[in-house]
Amino acid sequence: MSSKSRINKGLVNEFLSATKKASPQKDNMRIRQIEGDLNIHELSIDLLINAPSDWNFYKPLNDNKMEQLIMSIMENGLLNPIIVWETEEGLRYMVLSGHNRLEAHRKIYEQTGDSKYLKIPAFIKAKDEITKEQAQEIIIDTNWVQRELTAMEKAKSILKKYAIVDRDISSRKKRKRDIICEDYGLKGRQVENYYKLNSLTEEFKGMLDESRITIKSGVKLALFDPEIQMWMFQNFRGMLDYKRISKLKSGMNKDDIEKIFEVEKEEEMVTMKVPKSLQNQIKEIIKNYHENSK
Repeated sequence: MSSKSRINKGLVNEFLSATKKASPQKDNMRIRQIEGDLNIHELSIDLLINAPSDWNFYKPLNDNKMEQLIMSIMENGLLNPIIVWETEEGLRYMVLSGHNRLEAHRKIYEQTGDSKYLKIPAFIKAKDEITKEQAQEIIIDTNWVQRELTAMEKAKSILKKYAIVDRDISSRKKRKRDIICEDYGLKGRQVENYYKLNSLTEEFKGMLDESRITIKSGVKLALFDPEIQMWMFQNFRGMLDYKRISKLKSGMNKDDIEKIFEVEKEEEMVTMKVPKSLQNQIKEIIKNYHENSK
């Protein structure tokens, strides 16, 4: 794939190196260039817009992680510039990497009223410099490198990555799976398994992200069409351990599946102390129970 569209793991460090060289200029400008080797500017946060939700499908940081990010920025400044893309109008910039950092800046300004947090260091991609596909790839790649993703966030990332790689003519000589393995440091089987998870119903996707089923279980469940998956979820959701799920095979019908999830009800043995005066009476009750149960 073309190197222009690829975000490598060293890019954030390059940003950090460039910002350390920064020399502030006119603070009253809404956009001001920072000296350095990269195209990094300070942008007013009111010029920034979020990427579409179908591009940036990643969950925002939870409250605890956001608080940690806020404290880090207040103590050390923003170490890694965000990445933005100039819009068609040229008056706004779409955030491709750094949605949480931008939100942290906004929260700090709300808490402190310090106007310095109304600006944020940003690496700018000109509107004609990249395509929509390359912009989406920046979002996917930087989240993969920088974030701790859920299983389904990884699955959707790989699904999107497959589509992007498929449209890149320069990558046609290599298998799509191999390109993704190389980019994300995964084995071929891992890439295939994450890809398959996209076939799960929303109910099973939720169970996977809540760690109520494993990735291996999710891959097995994804063998079945949505109607069968929903039937399994409605009837056997409390029995979805891997021991049972591992027995599922592609092409099984409902009768086959039901046999796997059948639970043999074993009688529980109960020990209880009974006064001698009641022993004969209890024995008679038990005898009558067994006779009536035949």
